Amino acid sequence: YKDEDVEQQVQGLFAVLNHRVSEVPPVNWMVPFLLVCLQEKDCHGHELAQNMNNLGLEATHSEIMYGTLQHMEKEGVLVSEEDKFDPMLSRRKYSITELGNVYLEYLANALMQYGEEIDLFLQIYNEQTTRSLN
Repeated sequence: YKDEDVEQQVQGLFAVLNHRVSEVPPVNWMVPFLLVCLQEKDCHGHELAQNMNNLGLEATHSEIMYGTLQHMEKEGVLVSEEDKFDPMLSRRKYSITELGNVYLEYLANALMQYGEEIDLFLQIYNEQTTRSLN
């Protein structure tokens, strides 16, 4: 094999993998981040948007976040109520539900397990790579 041939094969493989991945609906990472924020305290929408920005998720448009919040409420992982304190502002305050807490714990445990498997893979891969270089 020439280097160009191998490189083209690898690029072809990644193109196939990327095509397959693009067919899978993406995980909405905003959901667990929003739930973590709500675990800390009940928040208004603008506070949640600020928290998302602070976490580095500023690429997220607020209309997408509000759509996600509505979907999460339908799923039962959070509840919202209109803020009666300032009737001039149509603001909602969001709170995590018991189901939201259970979901968040389940997701965190699944990700920890996945992280352990990734760590194991990288350890074996690095050992194999080191052995083949010697």
